[in-house]
Amino acid sequence: MPQLKSLGSQFHSSSLAEISDCYSMTMRTNKIELRIIEKGGNQGIVPYIDGKSLIDIVDEYEKLAGNELGLSHGELWPNVGFFGPAERFWYGEFSFLDESQIWVLSCDCGEVGCCPLQTSVTAEAQQVSWSNFHSGTSPKPVPGMLSYTFEREEYDTQVASISEFFNR
Repeated sequence: MPQLKSLGSQFHSSSLAEISDCYSMTMRTNKIELRIIEKGGNQGIVPYIDGKSLIDIVDEYEKLAGNELGLSHGELWPNVGFFGPAERFWYGEFSFLDESQIWVLSCDCGEVGCCPLQTSVTAEAQQVSWSNFHSGTSPKPVPGMLSYTFEREEYDTQVASISEFFNR
């Protein structure tokens, strides 16, 4: 009986239907929350994916890779004024970066352009995806970092929730 590894579990498959069920489990969408965080009298934005801070997620991948990139990320500080409107930035439509690229975290030093975490964003009618995570100072990907797919309606709601803060 063939074995498939998915989500840390082993599945035994005796039929194509079981393989299909296993595949659909790995293709689920993620939950996103864009939280405004206060730190040292300043406010920044931290994405949370499936209830976990993106800062913590990247730290875990870094540790697993032996801190290969030496990254240390913190909140995204949008109040510097060069990100443009939230309604365009978070969809990769308004960016000084390559097309469809966005910064999702800054360096933990607070300097916006110092080692930001950059990702490709793909916005479609029903979903928005983040993929190809890397430090803005290096084209080298974050080791093992996954892609994330969000329901478009939920993503739109989260962007709207930070719009006023982001655009000030």
